Amino acid sequence: MFASLVAALDGCELMTFVDTGEIYYDGEHLKPADYFLALRNGRRIVVDVKDPGIDTAAKTTKPLKISDAERSRLQRFADLYGAELFIAAYVSVASMWLLLPIDSFTHQSTNSHTITLGDAVAANEMSILGDLSMGVMAPLRIDVWAELDQPRTIGKDGHAEFTPGKIILSSGAGPVVTTEDKNIIMFFIQYGHWNLRQDVETIGDQLVRLSMLVEPLQDDVDQDFHIIGWLSQMYSRLFEGRTQNDLGVTALDIAVEPGALVSLIPHDFHSDDLPLWKFEVRPPQIGEGRS
Repeated sequence: MFASLVAALDGCELMTFVDTGEIYYDGEHLKPADYFLALRNGRRIVVDVKDPGIDTAAKTTKPLKISDAERSRLQRFADLYGAELFIAAYVSVASMWLLLPIDSFTHQSTNSHTITLGDAVAANEMSILGDLSMGVMAPLRIDVWAELDQPRTIGKDGHAEFTPGKIILSSGAGPVVTTEDKNIIMFFIQYGHWNLRQDVETIGDQLVRLSMLVEPLQDDVDQDFHIIGWLSQMYSRLFEGRTQNDLGVTALDIAVEPGALVSLIPHDFHSDDLPLWKFEVRPPQIGEGRS
């Protein structure tokens, strides 16, 4: 999933797999990282991907860990590659990717380096790959109006068959009309982390309108917008939806166009009908306080 996500974001000019095939080296042992990335900002990084096994809320107290020996071998590989060393970890319970500089891990007496999940979130550098936190006005909704001249009676069991007519997509700012705006709203509705509920408008036993509303988990924030999630979170949910079902994994990868998320939400995106807030969150530099 990591490679697919990097391709969908827009912070990388070159990505290569480096832990496949024959590797020859001299001197002390090394371990190839999984990927080499040349970023648009000029940085060169190698990334080793880990599964920390945080797949339930009960496991969120579990630290991320790397042994001293593995860290040393990865660091030697990064030094020979002329690149910074990062660890990427996927916290599946939150659909969250963490991109952590190796120096964010703290040495322990158990011959390992660790970092807590809270500190990892604070040290996360996914923004260098083009990741953004997205805000939008709530609620997001899809209103499907029934064709009034077609059968739409609600039976005693609450079941109704109807022919959809007008369909309106909207945010808290009002309806949208362009294909670009509609695609963004549909992406947020499907893969954001807000709550989904349904609403029905009727006259007597006749269905008039069926609505699906997506609303923030908490609506006590005194501001125009609410955060619906990170682009990386929403893409991860998309990826999992296309590669897994109730029976397990159905595919290992999905086809992705480079810069797919930027194509969906361009850097210069502006819409009077669909205001968006985009936040690039960077960790504090060494010596700075956290806010």
